[in-house]
Amino acid sequence: MRNILIVEDNLQQREYFAKIALEINQNIKVKTAASAKEAFKIAKENDIDAFFIDIRLVDDNGIKLAKKLRCFQKYKFTPMIFITALPTKEMEAFHDIHAYDYLIKPFKKSVLEQIMRNILIDYFESIDDQQEKYLILDFKGIKQKISLSNICYIEYRYRKIVIVTQYEEIIYKHISIKKFITQLDRRFIQVHQSFVVNKEFIEKIDLRQKEIALLKRKERIPIGTNYKKKIGEIFDGDI
Repeated sequence: MRNILIVEDNLQQREYFAKIALEINQNIKVKTAASAKEAFKIAKENDIDAFFIDIRLVDDNGIKLAKKLRCFQKYKFTPMIFITALPTKEMEAFHDIHAYDYLIKPFKKSVLEQIMRNILIDYFESIDDQQEKYLILDFKGIKQKISLSNICYIEYRYRKIVIVTQYEEIIYKHISIKKFITQLDRRFIQVHQSFVVNKEFIEKIDLRQKEIALLKRKERIPIGTNYKKKIGEIFDGDI
């Protein structure tokens, strides 16, 4: 789960920012600070993935805080969005701090929402796409790591999970497919009560025959009646 830090000395504004952030992305943890001193302590003790910083703070200047944060190696390139009513100051922030964006007070809700979507959805997803992710399987204490990018599909067969990769077929323990899906990322989609497919391996979707053809594989994956409409909406015009 990613962390964001909202630095704003106005309680009402601080709570409003946190509320909008969680409406846009519920899979984040929102931390807040009312002062530069408190923000610096939180940033030092945690790993923050994005900062929203008011330039005018009760105990310091938001730009000075940002410069201190940039001194940490882990925050060299972390997105920082400045909240300001001072037009000259936000330009200074852009040049000196390499700000990701800025928000000028007073602002419309729609503007705030768009900036937050850019960070909390688009930016975070782009970062996730660049990082290799793995599935860790536990075989009675023996761990096996499988790259998610190598998994073609997953089948619930004879009350066990069967993981089909580009290179092998792995029969895993008895666990519901609904529970198993929580370990996967957004590349995977359930297409049948017993099948989950990696979208990157889909070659063709035949909604009439209710089946999916996969790249470089002979088998066809069935499409469940209850999943047909959803699949048609997601892949309309794409496959």
